[in-house]
Amino acid sequence: MKEPSILTRKIFTKRCIDKTNEKILMLGSKTKININFFLNFRFISSLLVFFIVLYTNEFGILWAPIITIIYYILITYLLLENNIKIRINKLNEEALTFFEIFALCMESGSGFEIALKNTTDNLKSELSKEFKKTLTEIRYGKTINEALLDMGKRIPSPIIKDILINMVEANKLGTSILDTLNNQIDYLNNQKIMNIRKQLSKIPVKISIVSVLLFVPIILLIILAPIIIDILT
Repeated sequence: MKEPSILTRKIFTKRCIDKTNEKILMLGSKTKININFFLNFRFISSLLVFFIVLYTNEFGILWAPIITIIYYILITYLLLENNIKIRINKLNEEALTFFEIFALCMESGSGFEIALKNTTDNLKSELSKEFKKTLTEIRYGKTINEALLDMGKRIPSPIIKDILINMVEANKLGTSILDTLNNQIDYLNNQKIMNIRKQLSKIPVKISIVSVLLFVPIILLIILAPIIIDILT
């Protein structure tokens, strides 16, 4: 994570910097957005929007602050919030496959680090990249618990965060991480089944809406056609 520059610290409050940093971390270790670029870009571009509207619009004094606020919120959503939502969905889709393979590697007798290495080497995904970074941090001196907790800061998915926390707790208490993984895999499977059922339950409603939109105008046309013909003739 890139440290905020002196200029950034002077312009923005510590709370703003910390809150923005948390969101940028959730974009993953490979993101090209950093705290200095984002905050300064948003600030400067918002000022430009304000003055452009102020001097080019007849009612600029009224519209400038409104449009600037809308732009400020929109740029934050597009660069951070929306990308975080996309990443959550992607990580959740990858979670079940990753943890199943990881559990199989551990069941074969491999230790935590070897099992994690085998999994990340053979599985190319966003989640795999984050675990690969975690593995690198462990090799450079962090404990397993420290590396997993730091990884949790880079993961916006509440489901995966819970799995990481459970793994840390199991490691602290000296219980089996493999048992914890298997319990979490069961949970992920149940979540997947529930999501499928939820999607299936929406199908009749969608069909009904489509049916209404398609058939009601046709029925009305059939009923009203003779009356319209009579009027025209």
